Amino acid sequence: MIALPGRLRKAHHFVRHKVNTMIQIFRRFRSHIAASLLAAYSLYHAQAMVRSSVQNFEDTAGLDAISAFDGRFSQLREQLLQYGCREVGYVTDDPEDADWFTGYSRTQYALAPRVVDDSTEQALIVANLRDQSSIVSIMRNRHLSLVMDYGNGVVLLSRQIH
Repeated sequence: MIALPGRLRKAHHFVRHKVNTMIQIFRRFRSHIAASLLAAYSLYHAQAMVRSSVQNFEDTAGLDAISAFDGRFSQLREQLLQYGCREVGYVTDDPEDADWFTGYSRTQYALAPRVVDDSTEQALIVANLRDQSSIVSIMRNRHLSLVMDYGNGVVLLSRQIH
């Protein structure tokens, strides 16, 4: 080891003592420091989640998808109530997949307490359409007649008598 002059030795000893003291303090409080950092990190992300939730809540102040779907059927629901109809058939231009099932389930929800039967065997049939122009082929292929077009893809049909 190199011998240091007096002043430099004292300064070196002083710095070394301060560094050792800082290391001891850090070792004593490192779990507290880690917990504090974790708490600060968690609070930061919790605040970001709250801000995002508030923004999402404000964005959905309009109609949600189910309410909008339900609203499409409001006139039909009233008409079926006047007819005293308890059960209706169901047709759609959707292919039978997850979207088809969603549309069918939401139609059941919108027309409750009426039962919506996935067939054209009932006297009245509800058509839930994505493409309004598909009603012509549906009526022709399934031998159905138009009762009322409520717009927005909601149509009431009846079976044709042969």
